[in-house]
Amino acid sequence: MNDRPKSTGKRPPAGVLRLGRVRNAGTGLLSDNEDLLLAYARLVAVDPRGPAVHQEIARAVEQPEPQLVRFTLRESQRFHPDGNGTEQPLSADTVRTDFQRRASEGHTLFTEVVDRIDRPDSRTLVLHLKAPFGLLFELLGAPGASVRGEGNYAGTTERVGSGMWVPKKRGDTGMRYATNPTLTGDAKPLLGAIEVTGANVASELDAAFARGEIDVRTLAAGTRPASGLPQGTSTQQRPARRLRGLGLSLLPSKNGASVRYVAAFQDARVRRAIGMSLEREPLLALDRSYTSGPVGPAHAGDAIPEQELLGHPLYRRDAHEARQLLVAAGVEGLTFRLSVPDLPLMLQWSQLVAENLQSTGFAPRLQTVPFEGWQKSFMAGDFEATLFDLGAIDTPDIGLRLHTTEGIAGKFSLWGYSNPMYDVAVRGVLSAFDPKERAQKSRAAQKLLLDDGPAMLPIASMPEYATIAAGISGYEFNAYDLNTGVLSGIWSAPQRA
Repeated sequence: MNDRPKSTGKRPPAGVLRLGRVRNAGTGLLSDNEDLLLAYARLVAVDPRGPAVHQEIARAVEQPEPQLVRFTLRESQRFHPDGNGTEQPLSADTVRTDFQRRASEGHTLFTEVVDRIDRPDSRTLVLHLKAPFGLLFELLGAPGASVRGEGNYAGTTERVGSGMWVPKKRGDTGMRYATNPTLTGDAKPLLGAIEVTGANVASELDAAFARGEIDVRTLAAGTRPASGLPQGTSTQQRPARRLRGLGLSLLPSKNGASVRYVAAFQDARVRRAIGMSLEREPLLALDRSYTSGPVGPAHAGDAIPEQELLGHPLYRRDAHEARQLLVAAGVEGLTFRLSVPDLPLMLQWSQLVAENLQSTGFAPRLQTVPFEGWQKSFMAGDFEATLFDLGAIDTPDIGLRLHTTEGIAGKFSLWGYSNPMYDVAVRGVLSAFDPKERAQKSRAAQKLLLDDGPAMLPIASMPEYATIAAGISGYEFNAYDLNTGVLSGIWSAPQRA
């Protein structure tokens, strides 16, 4: 487990970093869930680029048995002051109490994964798992598993946290965070404060960044930075936790209901022919998307590297081989309906995909469907073939589960695809405690799937961007919520008058 990054060498003057966030239209609250990690610490945090586990509240982790994980907590940790100015100590007891509260609130990690929680002493917390579980650290590192104390912040019903930043000022325009005064020496953040400015619409934040009123502007997935940004502005990008692809339906019945399907798709030769028909570069170029395997590039530690993907036959257009496979399968001129949600980019995709398939001997018939109707049919697995764009792929297991016999929800495969060898490989991935071992097994399972010819062909993950003002350093957008939590201690900004 990696120690928390520390500021080393000569410390710059403590400046203020100004973030911009769009408010939730329904609640009026600032919408970025990652901001919770400014105030709330977790037992551990995960860097998806590794994958690597970083210390937060815990300073050590052991697994003496497959279903038992022991955390040793740091000494002398305290929660932020509550509304009465009281600072409660943070111990194994307070963490256990909060996790038990999470279970009563229905948090999946503490109802489905953790069986019970022990505290042998005030600095030791032991989680007994219901079964070996390879995503424990990812779920413990999610904002929803951050540790909360018994008290509340002044004037709110929000329980106090113990993170690097203490909420100090709330108002109609945003939030202000001061450094946690218990952090000293190299552990003390480089910044003096963080200010979060709220806006009702994205264009207000664009204007504020252009005027130099905020320092970091994160953009919605698929939205590209505006031109004419202030001098010295840099742009960072990362893959969104989303997946676009082409799905094929193999079976006439799913989850006990009759659905549309194409029997020829049961033949792996036909599925491989479809993959070899696709010219991926023009699809990616429409919005500068990243190439994606079954596990998307947002989870780089578990994903097959791009160059390795591009070397696989399914990721290289080979029209001749695709035609030969169709001939061998005896289904030249195969006709099927390709349903497409009526989203602008997906409609552009559909034209390119249809042209690719027609050029290798398929006869797809495009069927544009209003998004709500398309979504209902898609979730029931009721289509012959479909283009899709899935979001909320927050953990690396989701990309693997999408291809299993039980599917992502543990009930049925959207595609009707089943490969017992792949299912066994995925179970091995999901029970690997060491993230590096899990990543190796994940890549092996994905290669097995690609060699078989999957019924869902992953294609792309759209980009996300952040624009960074001149003079800002230490901000690592591609570290996702590790950036807002652990790495915020090494963010730096210039002092201002």
